[in-house]
Amino acid sequence: MDFSYNNTNVIQTNAEAVSSSWLPRLRKGYATLGGLLAGQDTGILHDPDADPELVDFGGEATGNGRAREPQVKYTYAGPYGTVFNVGVENPVPRLNGPFGQVDADTNQIPTSTACSVTGNTSAATPVTTSCLGSGAFFSPLTRAWPEMIGTARINQPWGHLQIGGVVRTDQLNDGQGLDQTYVGYGGTVSFDAHPFSGAPGALGKDDLGGGVCGGTEMGGQCANSMGVVTNFGAPIFVPGVGVVNPLNSTGSTAAITAAWNARDTSQSLGNNALINGVNVRKAYDALVSSQSPHSYGGWIWYQHWWTENLRSTLEVSGIWNAMNTSIAVNTNSTNNKMLSITHANLFWSPVAFIDFGAEYGWGHRLTVSNFRGDAYTLQGEMRVRF
Repeated sequence: MDFSYNNTNVIQTNAEAVSSSWLPRLRKGYATLGGLLAGQDTGILHDPDADPELVDFGGEATGNGRAREPQVKYTYAGPYGTVFNVGVENPVPRLNGPFGQVDADTNQIPTSTACSVTGNTSAATPVTTSCLGSGAFFSPLTRAWPEMIGTARINQPWGHLQIGGVVRTDQLNDGQGLDQTYVGYGGTVSFDAHPFSGAPGALGKDDLGGGVCGGTEMGGQCANSMGVVTNFGAPIFVPGVGVVNPLNSTGSTAAITAAWNARDTSQSLGNNALINGVNVRKAYDALVSSQSPHSYGGWIWYQHWWTENLRSTLEVSGIWNAMNTSIAVNTNSTNNKMLSITHANLFWSPVAFIDFGAEYGWGHRLTVSNFRGDAYTLQGEMRVRF
């Protein structure tokens, strides 16, 4: 357990103003029987030995697998230092659409106002609308098949090499006319090597590591890659109805929006879902376009030991996402085409179980519409291992 909870979709200013993070979270909890493991552990595709030593908790711009995930896996230790893993992980569906990246647990719709518990405050919004101001209002993501993963690894005195692959799905289903399933797949190669292994003194501890990760619709299995790209939630012209904007409940489209949110004609609201004899929700859903994107990323780092208790790591990482911009119209300012980051740090260990670290980081972001941004950070830490 730890108390490092945060939600990257919500700025929890008040909590940070009076205290540090206050909600506990489960990091790891699992049971084993021989080579069988069930519970929450390091993601099957992830390779911690190929990660650099950083002060930055956010890590690299990309990496393979998830840090921790509920799973069931089997490990087989073969000859000559080989290790094989196969298993399934909890599915984490993801889409990239009109509101940027949305995962199954995304909280707030940026452009949707929450209504009250006793009644709706937005004109032409039916009482069936969620009053949560939540991504559940519009997100069609549903969990389906678990994500299937396998890895093969060889451990040697000079370091290690690991390869892995994953097959996963993203399913869009709004309970009415939309039911689409897309399959993602990809692979990764990661390693670390001691270039001066056997050399006397601190130089023998120097370490070089890195990896590549890429594929189609990789979701979180390549950090900062994309899920299925879709225009669900964006304004779409529906013949016989007009432009349907699911989240616009004012102006000339108010009646259309109310019809889009109404129930199916077989339920109690009946004709409220119809305009000119057209069931607005089903007609809209039939025009939703989706497609699997591609992502390619990599990272490389070198750790040099200056002395037995003084070391530095230089790390460079980045990921490139390729999405269909004709489908992802109106989304290009929020979805990432490219992310990169560079870290340089210095760690000092006055005793074996205590580390002091200082680190500089530079990050660069490029959206699909070529908006650019940079970030610069200075971080420090004191770490006690026990």
